[in-house]
Amino acid sequence: MEAIDTKRKIVEIAARIEAGAEDLLVGCRKIAELRCDLDDGEIADPDIMVFVAVDSELDGYPFGSSRNHWAADVLAEKDARMNEYHELVRDVVLSACRAIRLKWGIVD
Repeated sequence: MEAIDTKRKIVEIAARIEAGAEDLLVGCRKIAELRCDLDDGEIADPDIMVFVAVDSELDGYPFGSSRNHWAADVLAEKDARMNEYHELVRDVVLSACRAIRLKWGIVD
């Protein structure tokens, strides 16, 4: 994938996170994954690294269909921790979303 296409996808996800149409933590995971397709000069962009940092803290938390394989009590505990983490990083992630959209020329 070309870096410009990757940027577009990242900006789209960032916009959906800002609008509340994309789960904040899931969106961070998606952006962190897309980061590998950016140009060398952008792969370590400080705003992109926010998503990478958030994603790295989500290891061990169930997402998507893998949730079906977790015991209900453990899942409830993980969900409670994830909700706390969501609130902790929310403002920083939204700020990074906005910064990425401004930096790459795509604004409201």
